[in-house]
Amino acid sequence: MYGVDRGKRWSFLARSYLSVLQVAQVMANFSLGKADILRKAMAKKQASLLTEMEKDFIDGCIQNGHDQILAKEVYELIKKFAGYGFNKAHSIAYALLAYQMAYLKANHPLAFYVSLLNGTIGNQRKTAEYVDECRKKQIGLLYPSIMYPSNSFVIENDMIRFPLSAIKGISMMVADNIALELKKGKFKDFYDFIARMSLYKFNAKQYEALIDGGALDDLGINRTSMRNALLDALSYSNLIKVEVQGQIVINLDLISAPMMQRIKDDKIDVARKEKEALGLNLGTHPIVEIKNKYQINVYPLSKLKEASYIKKGFAQITKVKQHRTKTGKLMAFVAISDETSSLDLVIMPNLYAKAMNYLTAGNYLFFCGKKDSEESCLVDKIELFNEEVI
Repeated sequence: MYGVDRGKRWSFLARSYLSVLQVAQVMANFSLGKADILRKAMAKKQASLLTEMEKDFIDGCIQNGHDQILAKEVYELIKKFAGYGFNKAHSIAYALLAYQMAYLKANHPLAFYVSLLNGTIGNQRKTAEYVDECRKKQIGLLYPSIMYPSNSFVIENDMIRFPLSAIKGISMMVADNIALELKKGKFKDFYDFIARMSLYKFNAKQYEALIDGGALDDLGINRTSMRNALLDALSYSNLIKVEVQGQIVINLDLISAPMMQRIKDDKIDVARKEKEALGLNLGTHPIVEIKNKYQINVYPLSKLKEASYIKKGFAQITKVKQHRTKTGKLMAFVAISDETSSLDLVIMPNLYAKAMNYLTAGNYLFFCGKKDSEESCLVDKIELFNEEVI
């Protein structure tokens, strides 16, 4: 290509840039095998191998009549492309998929979010993210229920029903067993459910998880009362078991079910247990109950995010990520949330050294600081909320 101006050289490259393989073959006389090694090095982002092959590429270009400057420029483009590029087939597929998902999200949001949520069962963090999106779009969410047992999220009355298997500790087999027993007849009450399911060798922790996750709410008894009555229910289920033709069955007519003592719910404790069971709160966020109980009067995060400086905020810690500065000191990025929104707090080393012992997920805190951006706040002061002290 001697005697050809720079524009025509780039025109040549544009015409021949069907793939990195062809560029290496046409410009540097690489064999197909050697060109494929270069392609693989790009695909796997093997920087050392790319550096090793640079001399071969430039030497090949020079031998093939291209000047050294152009060869270096082209190889720099190849290295740059290796950092972010992928083939056209992928580009087309991703673009088409993105278009289809955007269409479904805009026109069929219920089906769209049900599909997303079904792909995150077992991942409570991702489930919580999608649930937050559903709330922003005012999509109704229903608790998992033993009356509607399922292993997947389903659409019900223009709302999304949580599956039993979304509850921590409840496997798909447990949900299947509940569905199997339900086919024999509707569960009459709490004691009837515990007695009938005892034949499937459920343990106390599984019953507690079902209670805390809201799956027994349809029985019409509050969660604290059911938790308190669980040991009596388990004892009752053992007393009515009999053997018939070598099989263990229950006879509900043997003795009467115990009388249940009704205990008022502690809303904060119920919300905390629900968060542990589901990874999120489908009902009232516990921070609302804490604000009401202790008369904490602060603006919600959604309002505070509009200000340039937050004079006083109150929220729950959802995640803490430590980071070491260039000087070797520890700082932290703390994700917080309340019933309205979420925010990231930046805790610098001096303040983090004083507060690190209580900066853990689940704790509540007061804070003030300067807004870095709409989603971030550089904290000046931070204080742990302690129910025992108040």
